Amino acid sequence: MLLMDPSKRGCLSNGDLEMMSEGSGGLFRHYTQANCLLECSLRHASASCGGCVPAEYPHFRGGLPVCDAVRRRCFAAAAGEEQGEAADADGCHCPTGCDLLSYDYKIQARFITAGWCVRGSF
Repeated sequence: MLLMDPSKRGCLSNGDLEMMSEGSGGLFRHYTQANCLLECSLRHASASCGGCVPAEYPHFRGGLPVCDAVRRRCFAAAAGEEQGEAADADGCHCPTGCDLLSYDYKIQARFITAGWCVRGSF
């Protein structure tokens, strides 16, 4: 499955991430949808606020300057706006990771009637 083009399989693997992020100074070495959305949000906030990153946030490889007090407030406000679906709608393409496992489940419950567990009824 991982030999297929990522656009056809609808998910990204770590190998795809390495190819896409060469030279781009990404934050994460392991691809997950949550990592992608966070990185996109931080990139958007940095671009909106003068190309800096506050000291307490993860820093991109390649180094961006640390924000001063004014740009730090701008960054925090911009990063706060870019959460979940809002980040995806703002141009982030963050498909699910190929190593994500999900299962559908169903729970059923029934009352046990008085005569159900009578000797010999098994």
